[in-house]
Amino acid sequence: FGFNLGAANRVIRGTLFPAYGETQLPDKMTITLSSQGVLQTAMSWGAGSFSFENVSEGSYVVTVTAPGRQSASAVVDVQGPGSFFVVSVVVGPPIEDSQNSPTRGAAVVDVATLRIPEKAIKAFEEGVSYLNKNESRKAEERLQRAISEYPHFHHAHNALGIVYTRSKRLKEAREEFTKAVEINPDSPGAQRNLGLVMLLQNEPAKAIGPLLAAARLEQSDPRSFDYLGEAYFLAGQPNEARQSFEKCLSLDPKRYEVTFRLGEVCTRTTDFTQALAYFKQVLKQNPPPELAAAAKANIEKLQSMVR
Repeated sequence: FGFNLGAANRVIRGTLFPAYGETQLPDKMTITLSSQGVLQTAMSWGAGSFSFENVSEGSYVVTVTAPGRQSASAVVDVQGPGSFFVVSVVVGPPIEDSQNSPTRGAAVVDVATLRIPEKAIKAFEEGVSYLNKNESRKAEERLQRAISEYPHFHHAHNALGIVYTRSKRLKEAREEFTKAVEINPDSPGAQRNLGLVMLLQNEPAKAIGPLLAAARLEQSDPRSFDYLGEAYFLAGQPNEARQSFEKCLSLDPKRYEVTFRLGEVCTRTTDFTQALAYFKQVLKQNPPPELAAAAKANIEKLQSMVR
C-alpha cells in the first residue's frame, strides 16, 4: 500500500495469502486482471504482493492460478476519487490427484508459524474495501477487528496506518506502520509508508532509514526513490538526493515534480548548467501552472548565471 498516486495512473495493488490451513505461498503464481476488453497478467514467484498500473475505472476480476491448485478470484471496483485500490486473494487449495492422495503443499505448523485465521482475513478484506471507498470509520473498525483476531497481521497494521494517515492522525499512523515493519521488515510498502509519515512529521533524517529499506526491497517502484530523495534533500544531503531522484526518473520519466526537485538540487550544489536543463525539462512535462511559473522564474535566474 502507498499514497500520493496520480488519479490518471490508477493502480490496483494486491496481497496474496496462503491457502487456508497452509503457511506458505506456491513458488509460482499467475495473476490475471480481467474486465470487458481488458486483460493484464502478472507473475509472482513466491511473493505476497502484486500490482497492476494504468488501470481505468471499472469493475475487475483478479484471478490467481498456480500449478496443481484450484484457481481463486476476487472482484475489485476501481471507482471514485481514489488513485490506488487494494484487493486480497486467498490462494486456492491443491487439486487432489487421481489417486486421491492427501492434500499436497500443506505445511507443518509449529508455535512460531501461526496461521492467519479466516476471520482475520475476512475482516481485512472488508477493511480494505471500505478503504478503497474512502469510508474511513468503517475501514478502521474492520481493520482493528482483523488485528484483534491476529495481532501479527502486518498487512492489517499497514492498511490501518493508511486510514490514520488519510485522517491526519499521524502519530497513530506511525505506530501502525512501525508495528507492520517490526512484524515484517521485508515489506516495502510498510517501510515506505513509515518513511512517508516521518516526512509528514518533519523528521526527514529519521525517514531515510525506512525509505532506504523500501528502495532496496522494491527497486522497480519509483515512489520509494522519490520519497527517499525528498528525505535526503530536506535532511541537507543533496548528493544523495540527486542519486535517488535520478533513479526515480529512470523508472518514471513523467514525474515533473521530481524533475523540478532535481533542478533545485543541482542549484544547491552549484551545477547550474544541469539545473537549467532540468527546469527546462519541467516545462515540457505539462506541469501545473504554479509549478510551471516557478520553473520559468528559476530559468530566468539561472540563465544570467551560466552566461
